This record gives sequence, structure tokens and C-alpha cells, in this order.
Amino acid sequence: MSENLGNKENGSTKDLNRRGFLKTGAAVAAVGVMGAMAAPSQIANAATASLSVTSKPKITSLFDILPYHNNGANVIDTANVKALVEYERYCRDTYHFDQMGACYADDSVIDTAWFHGTGKQFAEVSKKSGRGAKHKINSIIVWLNGNKAIAEMQAQMLGPRGQKINGIETDVVSYARLVYRVQKINGRWLIKGFTPIYERDAFIPTVPTANFVYDENELNSYRASYKCVCYQLKGMGMSMNQDLPGEDKPETVEKVYQDVTAWLLK
Repeated sequence: MSENLGNKENGSTKDLNRRGFLKTGAAVAAVGVMGAMAAPSQIANAATASLSVTSKPKITSLFDILPYHNNGANVIDTANVKALVEYERYCRDTYHFDQMGACYADDSVIDTAWFHGTGKQFAEVSKKSGRGAKHKINSIIVWLNGNKAIAEMQAQMLGPRGQKINGIETDVVSYARLVYRVQKINGRWLIKGFTPIYERDAFIPTVPTANFVYDENELNSYRASYKCVCYQLKGMGMSMNQDLPGEDKPETVEKVYQDVTAWLLK
């Protein structure tokens, strides 16, 4: 009995030794092949390169950040940021200017075609300028980074009702992307600023007519992204900055994204 047990043990030991030899031999063979192909420093560099593939890529642009999440807290923050910027435009269009002003941080900066100043001042000036302008909001994209966010809103902006171009009642419609900087301050999301990126605009007579007349040379002297707005403002005795971000000058659009990315990642 003991002899049989001893044989089993010896057989088991031999089997383990054989397995170990095979593993060791395979390892030696692998090292031998790698050693023949590359120096130790090269092998180390290859290992480092392999590790770097799995590391997170460096964020250098707003578009390196995915605007969707599977994290519950981020989903809630995204929803709150969207609700904030929608409410700010809603209050502007429905003449709730105190509530509009409450959407902004105290040190916010608003930069539009006709205004530059704080958000509170923007709400006050909007109140004094009268009623009528409307914003038809489409999609909103939000990029989060901790307690900061960038929200981009697609918007169709309608000028005040009853405006006339050479005696013809005309709607001036501007298509733009409103780029908001938003920050959570004392647990509450507030607007730190926004900048429009103008895409294009149009004259739309409220009653179709063949008698719509305008100065084509003057119209074409303005920026293509917002020339109709410029034409209308001049008729009202106002002027419009010709250096605003617009798709007719891609470098001005790129500058907006560079600035908001730097702010978001700071």
C-alpha cells in the first residue's frame, strides 16, 4: 500500500516537474526570441507604449468631451443646465425680466450684436428696449466638467413685430447658435456668459408682396452671417459690430470654441 502511494507521489512529482519545465522552457524561449529581436530598453519602451494606449486621451478641445453620460449625477446636472438656459430665453420672450436676471451670476459677461455687459444689466436693458423679440429654440448640447458646463443652443431669433423695411412690414429672422458658459455656484447652476455664433439671416415680409424693395448694395456691404439684421438696425438708427462670430468667417467661430474650452478646462 505504501509503495503504491509512493509511486503515485513520485508520478505526481514528476508530472509537476514536467509541467514546470515546459512553462520554464516556454518562458526562456520567449525571452530568447525577444532578446534576439530587441534590446532590454526597447522591450521596456514597448511595454510603456502598450500601457499608454489604455490611458485616457488628453482633452484639448470641447469636442473631446462626450455630451452624454451613464452617471446619474451627470445626467441630473445636464438636465439642470438645459433647463436653466431654456428658462433664461423663455423669461426674455415672455417679459419676466426679474426672473431672467436671476439666471445670471453676478460677474457674468454677455456679448451680443447690440449689448456688452453683465447678465443683470442685460436683463434691465432688455426690459427697457421693449417687447416683441422671440427665440425659437431647437436642440441644446451640454458639455460638463465638474462644476462647469458649456451649453450650445440652436436658435431662430425673430425681430420685434411690426418692423418695416422701406415701408413693408417685415420679419427679420436670424439663425444662430447661442454658446453659454454655466457654473454651479453654492449648489446652483448660473449663467456666467453667452456668445452668439451667427449662421445666416433673412427678410420675410409678413404679407407676401412683389413690392418689397431694398438697397442691394448696402445689404451686401454687411457680414453675410447677419447682414439683414445690420440693414434693419441701420434703419432704426442703430449700428452693429462687424467683428462678431459668424460662419462667414470660420476663424471667429473657432475662437469662440477655443475660449470656452479654455474656460471649461481651467
